[in-house]
Amino acid sequence: MPRASGATLLPQWGQSE
Repeated sequence: MPRASGATLLPQWGQSE
């Protein structure tokens, strides 16, 4: 999953990864 998608669902995941 792209970071944009992850950030949209869970901002924490986008920053963590």
